[in-house]
Amino acid sequence: INEGDSIIAVTEDDDTMIVSNNKDYSIDYEAITSPALLDRKPERILMLGWNKRSPVLIDELDKHVKDGSLLKVVANHSYPGKMIKIIKPKLNSLEIEFIEADTTDKYLLTSLDPASFDHIILQSEYEDVGVQQADAQTLVTLLHLRNISNSTKKDLNIVSEMLDNQNRRLAEVTKADDFIVSDNVLSLLMSQVSENKYLMDVFYKLFGSKESGIYIKPVTGYLKIGKPVNFYTVLESARQQNEIALGYRIISEKDDENSAHGVIVNPLKSDMIKFNEEDKIIVLSDEDFR
Repeated sequence: INEGDSIIAVTEDDDTMIVSNNKDYSIDYEAITSPALLDRKPERILMLGWNKRSPVLIDELDKHVKDGSLLKVVANHSYPGKMIKIIKPKLNSLEIEFIEADTTDKYLLTSLDPASFDHIILQSEYEDVGVQQADAQTLVTLLHLRNISNSTKKDLNIVSEMLDNQNRRLAEVTKADDFIVSDNVLSLLMSQVSENKYLMDVFYKLFGSKESGIYIKPVTGYLKIGKPVNFYTVLESARQQNEIALGYRIISEKDDENSAHGVIVNPLKSDMIKFNEEDKIIVLSDEDFR
């Protein structure tokens, strides 16, 4: 680090980053493990709904997935099919299929066999209806998917777009893995950039497919299970893999809103944590597989 260089830090606010003189990190090197290298496999992705952001999303997915991956798009009108015909020749990794159908129809959703997909993405069709009706349609689809999950006893990996942040709390009953409130995300992003314009370059690096990104990876790729460790040990394990650990997720708390669904970012480094095999580590990395 040279004079004039800057440090990019994760902290609660711009005045809460305090440099510590601590030199005793109590790293448990015996708890650190090396990951088993796995071949990336083609993925199956189901996209329900369509809006103006869908082509951008498809382009980004194409850059991240392995060759031979499948994206099946289901939307309530024919326009996406026309767009997909234009997009399809430009894709390198994704095979793409389109079905025109009612995404709130439980029988249609059941016939798609949602459990056979690695990821399910719900896009809000707000361009055809008002915000509240679009969120209502999303909620109906989520409820059907949750019912299918319960009846088949198979977990579904669902990410859903909501337009109104107030509707997000109502939708918690569906137990989707996450909700993206587009306007809220944009507002949070702009508030960060307004305080420091140089953060925009950082966000471009994080969100760009050719740069490092934020990934959630199995804890077993970093630590031996069953022994409490501090977060300094997690940081060291990630460092050995040329990654930066940002936090972790406790899967047993995934349905607990009060604990942020088990997500802990920038934890107190000295706190002891006992991970279970299904828990995850949040890292800054240049690869998302293992």
